[in-house]
Amino acid sequence: MVFFLSLVGHYTGQRYRLSRSLWRGIRGGLDGSAWSYGFRALGYAALGPLTLSLIKPWQYVGLWRYEARYTRLGSRYLVFEGRGRDLFKAWLWAVIGGFFAALGVMLLLALVVGLVLALVFLPGKPTVTPQFVLTVVGGAGVLYVGGFLAVSIVWLAITARFERNWLVYSAAGTRFGEIRFALEATTRDVRRLRIGNFLIWLVTLGFGWPFVAHRTLRFYAKTMHLDLGGIERLSQSEQPSRPPASGLAELFDTAGFA
Repeated sequence: MVFFLSLVGHYTGQRYRLSRSLWRGIRGGLDGSAWSYGFRALGYAALGPLTLSLIKPWQYVGLWRYEARYTRLGSRYLVFEGRGRDLFKAWLWAVIGGFFAALGVMLLLALVVGLVLALVFLPGKPTVTPQFVLTVVGGAGVLYVGGFLAVSIVWLAITARFERNWLVYSAAGTRFGEIRFALEATTRDVRRLRIGNFLIWLVTLGFGWPFVAHRTLRFYAKTMHLDLGGIERLSQSEQPSRPPASGLAELFDTAGFA
């Protein structure tokens, strides 16, 4: 239930931000149903293990298509044209890389367990004292945590190529009337962003999340470009504005799920 509400909260949070965003005096907005988005995202999450995560490209495309369909600026809505199969090859390589990364973790764990068993049970073992046990367990923990962090960073580096392909693909496939989007970023840029965000989050035990969000927004602001053809025909929406609630007040308001 908490996971489902976090998915619903993502949508209502985006609605909150857009309803309070102005561009040249024209207000943004997000229609659609947060419940519907949450159930869609939950369905994709359930299919993940059943498909060995190969559903991921269709998950990205499906959720963004729904969100883009109801995202508006003034009187116009975004339109996204994309297919999951266009990203499947890039994700398949990421899955293969993740398999070998996970295999590396298991081999590291097997090595650590083997060393501990050898020290404890083989002939000629040192005297087992509390200090010895603490040293062995501490050393094994340091080795495993270090290996886990290394594999996590390797995984982020491997999937950075897919993330970059998705960002470029989703930007190019999204249009806003005659306004077109383009994202210019290399795999190295995305890799640096993701690994840096992970390390900030890890070192601060999650309290550095505002800095992660700030780095991500700066990345988009730096790499996203617009072709502003037809902007003169953009006008303010005649729909009533969202209620001035926020947080749980908006989440549990009936208009929050409209």
